[in-house]
Amino acid sequence: MTELRTVQDFKNLSATPDWGPTLVEELTTRQHDDGLNALLFVANPDQAFGCSGVLAGLPILIKDNIDTHDLPTTAGSYALSLNPPTRDATVVSRLREAGATIIGKTNLSEWANFRGISSVSGWSGRGGITRNPHDSARTAGGSSSGSAVAVAAGYVPVAIGTETDGSILCPAAVSGVVGFKSTPGDIDRTGVIPLSSTQDSVGIFANRVGDARLVAEVVVDSTHEALRPNYVVVESMLANLNPKTIACFEETLTSLTKHGYNITRLPKVSDGSLEPDEEAEQIVLVYEMSVELDRYLRDRNDATSRSIADVTDYNVAHPDQEFTYFGQELLTMGLTHPWEEASYRKALGSNRERCRKGIEAALAEADADILLAPTMDAAWLIDTINGDPMTPGNWSVAAVAGCPSLTLPIGSLAHMPIGMTMISRPHTDLALLGQAETIQLALDRL
Repeated sequence: MTELRTVQDFKNLSATPDWGPTLVEELTTRQHDDGLNALLFVANPDQAFGCSGVLAGLPILIKDNIDTHDLPTTAGSYALSLNPPTRDATVVSRLREAGATIIGKTNLSEWANFRGISSVSGWSGRGGITRNPHDSARTAGGSSSGSAVAVAAGYVPVAIGTETDGSILCPAAVSGVVGFKSTPGDIDRTGVIPLSSTQDSVGIFANRVGDARLVAEVVVDSTHEALRPNYVVVESMLANLNPKTIACFEETLTSLTKHGYNITRLPKVSDGSLEPDEEAEQIVLVYEMSVELDRYLRDRNDATSRSIADVTDYNVAHPDQEFTYFGQELLTMGLTHPWEEASYRKALGSNRERCRKGIEAALAEADADILLAPTMDAAWLIDTINGDPMTPGNWSVAAVAGCPSLTLPIGSLAHMPIGMTMISRPHTDLALLGQAETIQLALDRL
């Protein structure tokens, strides 16, 4: 497949005869031959391809936890049947109405990486391990691994993913693409297999921020509040990262400062925290998953699984499909309901408040509108025996606080990409994309 990189590249391609069936054929070939395991399902070449609307000529890949009426939605699990859902998710409907063509479904960390401990990011029973396009021995991150890899490898210029905590920013950063996570709910989540009603977000992968913004303008419901080009860096967010990652980030800041960008530095925040309480977050996620996922499965009325209990029973009965590398301890916790509602409410309120206070304190003390930080270190080596390592990343504070965030490629360590995270206040999604686009264009010129 030709390495087409931007929306305009594909719009040009769509003017040629039989572009749609040809693209489907090429994607099918790559699905089986390139070893990246980024795709689970490819569309029928006989379908209609978008020819009108603001996104006409744009093929888009969708993460396999987002409902599509014409392709299976399985969360990467054999426990869900291949029968497509009866309706499109709202985000998919909006994309189609704007002229985009849903060209296939991407692999992911099964059940959005909330099935078992010691998990392997990018692995699903149906799809195997998604591999990093820059080095197949290294992780593609998760859980939206296939969507990030598909963009980085040139399958499509734009793909859709989801995030609860790091599932967009992590795979985007390690694959070297733009990854945008919306304010929870500002891209409608109806028809998205749920984990957390308070943290789940739909988001966009692209090579260019401008392409992500073009799609966001179709699907995002947030206000158009302006953001000033005033940025803040909090030194505590650099702790525990590889010195080479920090050096790459510092070089980017130096270049931006030399070209007139206003960047204030703080040693730490005076109120709240930029590090969520992990135990409190787990209470919230397990509690919400036990309610939301059961409701989704019941309403979907799947031929194989209509409850979390059906899923866990299926996995136990088919260990060769589902227990290749790790188990299902988190799903099982959702069955046992280990926490009372009062414990859940306390964990939710305290953790969200401390993270929002931390972000607000940083922005207020620096008179800034956007928080900058390295996204994470370079991709780690895949380890199917021990699972993922404990890798520091700067996405959790935005996820828990309910803020939009974005990662932008800024360089590399050897052959592996490094990204920079941008975080702003809730419901400033389109404005954040606008600021990120300006920075990406500036970095292109440096």
